[in-house]
Amino acid sequence: MQIFPPLTWLAAYESSWLRHDAIAGVTLAAYAIPVSLAYAGLAGLPPQVGIYGYLLGGLGYALLGSSRQLAVGPTSAISLMMAGAVGALAGGDPMRYAQIASLAAFAVATLCLIAWLFKLSILVRLISDSILVGFKAGAGLTIIMSQLPSLFGVAGGGHNFFDRAIRLAGQFGDVHLLALAIGVVTILVLLLGERFLPGRPVGLTVVALSILIATLFGLPSLGVAVTGSDTSSNALFGALQVQTAVRTGLDPVLLAAANSSGGVMGKMISPQNLAIAAAAVGLAGREGDILRKVFGWSLLLLLFMAVLVTLQNTALLSWMVP
Repeated sequence: MQIFPPLTWLAAYESSWLRHDAIAGVTLAAYAIPVSLAYAGLAGLPPQVGIYGYLLGGLGYALLGSSRQLAVGPTSAISLMMAGAVGALAGGDPMRYAQIASLAAFAVATLCLIAWLFKLSILVRLISDSILVGFKAGAGLTIIMSQLPSLFGVAGGGHNFFDRAIRLAGQFGDVHLLALAIGVVTILVLLLGERFLPGRPVGLTVVALSILIATLFGLPSLGVAVTGSDTSSNALFGALQVQTAVRTGLDPVLLAAANSSGGVMGKMISPQNLAIAAAAVGLAGREGDILRKVFGWSLLLLLFMAVLVTLQNTALLSWMVP
């Protein structure tokens, strides 16, 4: 029972609590989704890794943890330490960067398990408040300086606070005015939302509106960097795909093509695309109806692609792979 706490409280769970728990979950998601994207950027990893960190970490602690108040997930401090440690070891190789980051995550999980077994949480009390305040202040300055290039729409760069500040100052002549305007408006909306709509998911709403506006107005074509399939983060997964194909004896071109095709078919049922499609054709609020109509076709196409890829990996249709 102590190893798996849900066995203790699930039996006493009341259905009347579900509504409040659902509200709490949505509130946490409204905070966690935008923040996790930023944390992944601080760590030098693709944005979706931040979502995975929050999702898997929170789910794991919900199943194995004992505190109902503790929220588990990535933090700015962890992200900065990850970037500092992994960046020096990776040597500019994105695939090696991902491998070291994954190994570091497993190492930390092992250390946490050891600390739990030997009840080492008392060691936290040995860290003085002055050290924590100094660390938080430094982390805040580093976060600000790492995000300012994105706000101004410039490349940025540098390895520490002062180096980044100097490089940013030298790039002011290349400021992308549209990106800066969008960033300033977004910050104002967040501040006003916090002031006049406390407790509401303003951050999540801003993210959703940003996705919608970027799609409808084609912001990537106007030079505004967005998170998605056109960013350099896919270069990391492209390298991982090739390495996976080599080690499993598959054709790298076939594996990459199958992954890309699967990603496109997955967009048929993605919440983002369903919301955009429903709004575009005047069916807002009927995303569920659209999902029910396309879900079967999505599964059928997925089955067809799986069969096709299997045959392409044989002599029968291998001629289709360049």
